[in-house]
Amino acid sequence: MRAARGLVRSALHTWGMASFVPDALVAVSELASNAVLHSGGPEIEVRVCRSGPDRVRIEVTDRSRFLPLHTLPQPDAESGRGLLLVDALADRWGAVAVDGGKCVWAELSAHGQGQAPSPLARMPHAPWPTVGGASNASSSRAK
Repeated sequence: MRAARGLVRSALHTWGMASFVPDALVAVSELASNAVLHSGGPEIEVRVCRSGPDRVRIEVTDRSRFLPLHTLPQPDAESGRGLLLVDALADRWGAVAVDGGKCVWAELSAHGQGQAPSPLARMPHAPWPTVGGASNASSSRAK
């Protein structure tokens, strides 16, 4: 996780987007943790893209072909809230199948930082939105 957070922090500072760092670090930490936990191995790829003058996209790719399913954790569960946090911080996010696995991504903008959770966060068992593609990226493989 340290490498993923370092990549995101460095890219955002380089692009003059330091105000994005707190939310982006939470998002990449949750996406990367889920990738390691659910893919059956520690090898993941993290990309951070400047997708507009005030927008950043974080992508985490792993080798699992299973897209995340939306579930609400039990109140006493010790895990299962990471994607709810991502949903609360991101303007939009989703997952898409890619060659050899899947990519889960989140887009943050200066306009949407710190927004309240969307209605999607309260819908049990709904599939996550899917959209693909990104450009102007920095990436890193973590093991």
